[in-house]
Amino acid sequence: MNIYEEIISQKINEKAQKNISNDIQSIINEPNDISLDIIKILLSYACTPTHIAPITYARNLISQIQTEWICEKIKNLIFKSINIYDDWDYRRFLELSEMISDDLLDWAISISNHSQNPDIIEAAEDFKK
Repeated sequence: MNIYEEIISQKINEKAQKNISNDIQSIINEPNDISLDIIKILLSYACTPTHIAPITYARNLISQIQTEWICEKIKNLIFKSINIYDDWDYRRFLELSEMISDDLLDWAISISNHSQNPDIIEAAEDFKK
């Protein structure tokens, strides 16, 4: 386990007050406030860093969670978790969405409809099918 994985796992486990990072699917059984906080942590690491290690690890954890459940949570939390109007974060979110489901990707692309930022619009165009 690299240092990034250790840090992310520690934050998740502290939030859950137990070792949940090794069984991230069990997040769906956690109280709503705890599961939402954990998802915010994961979204932040999956979309914001510039180093690939935390991005990859967070995405791997997110991809292990039941698709319909995580998609609903992501849609409700993404604007509270990252700066979706930053082209770096937005592009990373598109990459994550593509990994999870076509429906989530379509929803993520639709966010660009409300932007005047040419980098956001370009990122969305890059992910349109």
